[in-house]
Amino acid sequence: MNTVNPGATDTGWANAELYKLIPAANPQGRWGKPEDAARLIGWLATDDAEWITGKTINSNGGGY
Repeated sequence: MNTVNPGATDTGWANAELYKLIPAANPQGRWGKPEDAARLIGWLATDDAEWITGKTINSNGGGY
């Protein structure tokens, strides 16, 4: 089994102050989107990822 750490993902949970801070702390200058993590999870379900096992994959754009 693998797990994905999506980092700060914009799903509406953050307050206004935090919402402004995350882009400045992220090298890509934005919040993650749910589809960013979904693309990785979709790929992990393919045969191309069959050799990846027991990992936590950080999909956080280089930020938090």
